[in-house]
Amino acid sequence: MGTKVRNVERWWNGSFGRLARRDIWLRTTDDDGRWDVWIRDGGTEGRNSHTEYETEQEARTALQKLINGQPQSRWRKMPT
Repeated sequence: MGTKVRNVERWWNGSFGRLARRDIWLRTTDDDGRWDVWIRDGGTEGRNSHTEYETEQEARTALQKLINGQPQSRWRKMPT
């Protein structure tokens, strides 16, 4: 990713606690236009991972797959 990262969307699975909570950010950079999906499992002290994408559409498709892969969760779009 580039140097200036901008959060575009944030999603939360509606669960609390370090074992159940999951947050997902859709992010982009202003300098090189790359996109990524950033995942945090377990709240603020949890584990982070991310995957980079060439286009916004690829990143949004990956985001939807993550959300749809947990149908038991009550996903909420949060302020960025």
